[in-house]
Amino acid sequence: MNIIDKALTLAQKVFGLDTNSTIVGIGPGICSRHFEVKEGVAREFKDYPESVIRRDGKLFVDLKAITKKQLVEAGVKEDNIEISPICTFEDINYFSFRRDKPKYVEAMVAIIGVRS
Repeated sequence: MNIIDKALTLAQKVFGLDTNSTIVGIGPGICSRHFEVKEGVAREFKDYPESVIRRDGKLFVDLKAITKKQLVEAGVKEDNIEISPICTFEDINYFSFRRDKPKYVEAMVAIIGVRS
């Protein structure tokens, strides 16, 4: 069970969430052009071979596509998922660990709400 499935399952139990009517926005994040990984890390995504991209002898992962697929597998309608096209590596207005290589890691945030 992945983190998305766990979160939705918990929201179903606690809040009575109906995944069929759930709306999800996937915010800015690193895109597949810049999320390069080693072979061992790529193996962690074996269930999503279409999201592991081989280019110029390197491996890249499309995290946004994996997230969307996990949401759909958990019961969220594909039409209810919106993905930001912003790549945090490319857009300097956003923090990027891979681009900035900070001494200390800045926090990221997720917002989840339930409207009754």
